Amino acid sequence: MDGSTDDSSVEQESIFLRYCNKGKVEHKFVTMGEPESTSSNDLYSFVIEQLHSKNIFSEMNKCVGFGSDGASNMTGVRNGLITQLKNDYPNIIGIHCLAHRLELSFKDAIKKNHATYDKLVTLLLGLYYFYKRSPLQRKGLKKTFKLLMVQGCLPKCVGGSRWMPHMKTALGSLFKSYSGYITHLQNQSHNNPKAEGLAKILASLNVVVFALMLYEVLDPLCRLSLTLQADEFTLGEAILMVLSTKDALAQLQGQKSDKMVEVIESKRFMGYTLTSRGFISVDNTKLIDNILTAINTRFSDVLQEDLEPTVISALRLWPAELTAEYDRR
Repeated sequence: MDGSTDDSSVEQESIFLRYCNKGKVEHKFVTMGEPESTSSNDLYSFVIEQLHSKNIFSEMNKCVGFGSDGASNMTGVRNGLITQLKNDYPNIIGIHCLAHRLELSFKDAIKKNHATYDKLVTLLLGLYYFYKRSPLQRKGLKKTFKLLMVQGCLPKCVGGSRWMPHMKTALGSLFKSYSGYITHLQNQSHNNPKAEGLAKILASLNVVVFALMLYEVLDPLCRLSLTLQADEFTLGEAILMVLSTKDALAQLQGQKSDKMVEVIESKRFMGYTLTSRGFISVDNTKLIDNILTAINTRFSDVLQEDLEPTVISALRLWPAELTAEYDRR
């Protein structure tokens, strides 16, 4: 079960069932509707009412799990929706979405670097809306790409349900189109204050270096995020993927890419001179430490020893059957 608001800002809750039918795992859409409010009591009433209307209520004694986000109205220990359902059906296990946990882990860790990170997000959002809302500016940017002979693209939006992959895509777009963005914005800055502000952030050495560092750190996290969102994915595979992601992050600690070193030493990026103010942090050790700590906290129940045997359910990771050709070798 998950909720979101529609265009009129009205809360809409959707419910799906995942079940096994003669050995085949199937998904069924139950309903999407508007509860009285998002309080746990009203959500409970909404669920029970919908289960009755869809003739599913009589089968609830077979329910073994309830998946949701980590909001207190869903997972609250005292009066959350899952707690109320467990009062009726003690065998139900509450499951906080693993992909959502990863997003929260990253947000927990990035708070430690909030100053530079906030500037970077301001830049990415500013670029996106600056060109999205003005056909004239889009036309000018495309003309700039053509004059510079750059295969650039329009800025990508940051945010959405797959937040980390969106951030990585937006950073990739920024690096690919950097020369076009800064040239066009600097030309527009003479009579456009917003363009002037974005151009200044874009020419900041601190922001560019942090963006390069963040892009490298996001790589293993995005792979994990997309994997956790896959339909056919078991808890055993999730445990192995989380552990391998932690190892990949640990190997990145203290490392600087050749591009980062070049930018720091020359104070130039894509042929443009960058401005710097104060100390420039190029060490990713603290950022990765914060991410690893947040992952350990958010995934503490998943990474406990009692769940290690579930790894056997990761059938796709079992050794493949030896072929006759391989046997001969």
